[in-house]
Amino acid sequence: MDDLTLAESTLISRLATISGVDPDLPPVLLGLEWINDGISENDKLALGLLALLDQPTAEIVAAVPWFITAPAEDQEINLLKATARLFNSSPALSVQVANMDFFRDSVERHDVSAVDAIKTLNQDPEDWATLTKQSWYKDGITDDEAVVLTVLPGQAKSVPTDYQSLVDNRFYMEKTTAPLPPSGSVDLYLVRFLEHQTESATMTHLRSAVLAIENYMGFPLPVKEIIMLFSTNIDAGGINYGTHFTLDLSEDASLPQLIEGGIVHEITHFYRVMDSSWFGEGTANFLATQVGFDLYNQEVAPGSNRSSCPNDVTNITEIAAAYPGYYPEPIVHRFCYHNYGEKIIRGLKAAMDDGPFHAAWREIFQTNIEEDRKFTDAEIYQLFLKHTPTDRISRVNKVFVQLHGGDFVASP
Repeated sequence: MDDLTLAESTLISRLATISGVDPDLPPVLLGLEWINDGISENDKLALGLLALLDQPTAEIVAAVPWFITAPAEDQEINLLKATARLFNSSPALSVQVANMDFFRDSVERHDVSAVDAIKTLNQDPEDWATLTKQSWYKDGITDDEAVVLTVLPGQAKSVPTDYQSLVDNRFYMEKTTAPLPPSGSVDLYLVRFLEHQTESATMTHLRSAVLAIENYMGFPLPVKEIIMLFSTNIDAGGINYGTHFTLDLSEDASLPQLIEGGIVHEITHFYRVMDSSWFGEGTANFLATQVGFDLYNQEVAPGSNRSSCPNDVTNITEIAAAYPGYYPEPIVHRFCYHNYGEKIIRGLKAAMDDGPFHAAWREIFQTNIEEDRKFTDAEIYQLFLKHTPTDRISRVNKVFVQLHGGDFVASP
């Protein structure tokens, strides 16, 4: 045993655990080529996740094509994690899902979200009964139906009528793969309640927008697929759930999001740089306007720009003190962080000049993607300051002093 490598001892440990669940499975696993080629970190993680399942679920998972050929990609590991979460909630349901076509045939981001959606919906008896009586669910979920499953929990909670329409199969879906030079491509899905004959103006804009966003950022989008749903939740406007985003159904027919920038705004939220809202919302508004100029040579002002802030505040710090929470309430002030955030970003661009601004911008977002790191307000300030020419530092400080007001800012 002293001559075993760490990888070999880890393999033995994982197989011993799996043997306790299913004694017949370790010999099957040892026959897989990727196990005999040397154990990577993802290999160890995959076996560890398999060991968390019971005998029926583990046997099915171990026999799916993507597991046999090696679950090396992040999404395959994420699907195993989602399966383990579902098994924790309902072992019987995990067996049923592992047998479905969408689970077996390929692994995409929406497959992971679909498994998590099943787990979430199963916890509400009414929502679950509505879903499971549908013939398309009983027949086993296909890949397109996994896309729809992704959006269901959000609608079940906020717009029950939309949830009912979706599970009743009263919707239309457009899908395409858009080429993106930096990252290769992104899969686009548009779920809507209005019929269309050919590629809709919305999908055309979506294809153009993802390319414009990636070109401006200078590096790949942080997601390989984007799912968009036109919701009837009029009050919400737009919501990014992390797995997908929704926009107001009233924007579907005349496409004013080309003017208001809603699509670009919500796509930008897939870049999750910090936990406070002003930079994320400000970035989303900033890019919506930038892409509007790039694509249509016109101002694209998100609707949030037209919302007023409370009269008793003059910067981000005062807003946070007077109106605690991720967004200021009441709803009339909800978009105040959007406004101040965009003003700060535009002010920095003007104060630093284009070259230094883009250098700081790209370091912030690229570090976030590569290191999965989120920044504090003070760190954002320091990263912009790092790239600011000496003769412009006072201008950058003035932007932060006037519009942010944090005590980490040097006096201009």
